[in-house]
Amino acid sequence: MSTYLFDTSAFSLFLLGKIPEKWKRFWNDVCLIRKNKLILFEPLISEIFYQFSKQIGFDKTKEKIEWIKSLPTSEMVLLDDNIAIIAGKYKINFSIFSISLVDCYILALAQRKNATILTTDAGLKNSARKLNINTNFIPFKEIES
Repeated sequence: MSTYLFDTSAFSLFLLGKIPEKWKRFWNDVCLIRKNKLILFEPLISEIFYQFSKQIGFDKTKEKIEWIKSLPTSEMVLLDDNIAIIAGKYKINFSIFSISLVDCYILALAQRKNATILTTDAGLKNSARKLNINTNFIPFKEIES
């Protein structure tokens, strides 16, 4: 079983139905085939909510988040002090890549859970590379075209 962490940009694409061909397998594995695990955590949910609700409103966003959380393959991970400290260190160590604090939590959890990160964020990809964390990256420019 594989484990995935989708960043906010990846979730936005999935929730808007704009799944890049390269990522359809991951989404299907989590949602349809249900053979792989999707890691979620509260700050990611919060970021998805505030980013996505701008486009479709609060109620529809909440529905979509509840649907994702209800998937049998979703695992809501509670953050502990160790993850918080590691994420804080990553925020400092990878400041050159301008990644968000949520992205730092993604890195820390991906490392702990041996998860693959799906992202359109080059900074997150580069930070993950420094930590030898598997990523599946699609530049946002490729998605827009």
